[in-house]
Amino acid sequence: MIKVFEGFFDLIGGKPQTIISDEQASIEAALTELNRSGRWNGSHCFDVFHVIKNLSRRVRDRDQLSELKTLIYTKYGEVYDQELEKAKDRIRKP
Repeated sequence: MIKVFEGFFDLIGGKPQTIISDEQASIEAALTELNRSGRWNGSHCFDVFHVIKNLSRRVRDRDQLSELKTLIYTKYGEVYDQELEKAKDRIRKP
């Protein structure tokens, strides 16, 4: 996969500051290695669509899935912290 990214960098004539992908382990490993070796120093972000899609497959409890989606889409730290505490309280309740 490293060769794929190096070819991509050659094709576009540079190295992007950010790469957005799904949560594929081979992509994560390749970008981590490129970063560690100094051949790329950008950021890797996960595509929210794919994160939600994968969560929807794995989390069977619809209430928990809703809580997770709220946390993912929350933009501000204070609101995130408040929503996280609410989610933790709901999960702890029998």
